[in-house]
Amino acid sequence: MENAFSFAKSYRVSSNPPLSSEFQQHVRSLPQEYNPSTRHLYERFINTYGTHYIQQVRLGGRLTRLTSIRTCLATVNSHSASEVKDCLNTGLSVGLGFLEASATTSQCKSLLENHDSQTGSQLSYLNHVTEVLGGQKWLGEVSLFKNDSVTFRSWLTSLKDAPDIVSYSLFPVHELVPDAVVGGNVKTAVKHYLRENSIEKDGPAQQCFGQPNLSSECCPLQPMRGRLQVTVRNAWGLDGDFWNKPDPYVKFWYGPHFHQTHYIKSEDNPHWNSVYNLGHVEAYHELIFEVWDKDLNFDDHLGTCRTRLQEGSHTGSCNMRKGGFAYSYTLTCDTQLSGYQCAKYKPAPH
Repeated sequence: MENAFSFAKSYRVSSNPPLSSEFQQHVRSLPQEYNPSTRHLYERFINTYGTHYIQQVRLGGRLTRLTSIRTCLATVNSHSASEVKDCLNTGLSVGLGFLEASATTSQCKSLLENHDSQTGSQLSYLNHVTEVLGGQKWLGEVSLFKNDSVTFRSWLTSLKDAPDIVSYSLFPVHELVPDAVVGGNVKTAVKHYLRENSIEKDGPAQQCFGQPNLSSECCPLQPMRGRLQVTVRNAWGLDGDFWNKPDPYVKFWYGPHFHQTHYIKSEDNPHWNSVYNLGHVEAYHELIFEVWDKDLNFDDHLGTCRTRLQEGSHTGSCNMRKGGFAYSYTLTCDTQLSGYQCAKYKPAPH
């Protein structure tokens, strides 16, 4: 994302600029044919004079502020790229004295403070690089919250005495070659040169659609989200009625989810090993188990077990009124979330 302010005047050379004797001599030395055996001569010409020449130039000053956004960290803090751009434009205009500080909304102020308030990450979701062309030495640092334009105005004044090139127009170098055949060969050689030295474009950006808690850019929309699988494992040493062994079963709750195992008849060391896939969940609820003894009239409560969730696979146990109970669960945090209750932001590897 770029914010730029330019202050410049334009100058141009004629449509038919005079050519240096050295350039003309080099052109005359080029062969009329372009083939594998003469290609190196044309490559030497390109290495000397380049592929294009400057015909029109703008002199003055330019302030450019490039901002990179940790898209997913901004998204989980409920900030969109367009909102970031608008707030940065407003903040920079305030700092340079083009707008009053009152133009910045409270929401923009919160965004420009550049702190992660949702996941506790120490990372900033905005990073800036500032470039200043022309004028006296100035780093281009400016407040985004108040008028901070004194050094900026001083820099503007200095552009009259120390301008720099802020933009220019390029034309292909083969247009400077008087000989049409050689000019055509130079054009072909330039095409080959550019094809061989071009930088490959990145592949298409990953996109996500129809997945819970993921934006179209595959960023988590909210922290504390993931997929949960719970296993009711076993119990041991349970007590039943005075005259019988217990008929135990387990109830468990997680947020709005409730499940209950089958009961096992006359068993004080039961093994249920029942697996429950709860799907996509909010990871901040308490996981609660209750062990019960099934009776004809009123079931007896044998004990309760509670735990909070941590990313990964975990096994736990609790003491009952007598004996104990064991469970396990697996919490898989959403993309770029991790840790206790999936509350931490974890940047995706590049």
